[in-house]
Amino acid sequence: MRESGSFHTQRNTLFSYVHESDAAEIVERAEAEFDGHERVWVSAPDTSAETPSREIAAELFPDADRSDLEGCAYEALIDGTKAESLFDWVPERELAPTSVTG
Repeated sequence: MRESGSFHTQRNTLFSYVHESDAAEIVERAEAEFDGHERVWVSAPDTSAETPSREIAAELFPDADRSDLEGCAYEALIDGTKAESLFDWVPERELAPTSVTG
């Protein structure tokens, strides 16, 4: 996925994706553990973009403070902490992890 060659083709989804197994797991948890309605974002812990997340954020959202993008070079640009707090759900599947160097 990262070798798409086109930086802007996936920008409307913030280069996000979620593995079908992770998606199925959160649906099961939501049905079993939650009564009512709540809107949450779910995403893999990384992006599908070839460009590192810090560069994407700087180009597309220059005024946003994304100092949190220090761990993985391709860290997700979507915050899934609400899904974690409500459903104790953390995505397990991602593209090959790449640490930031330098």
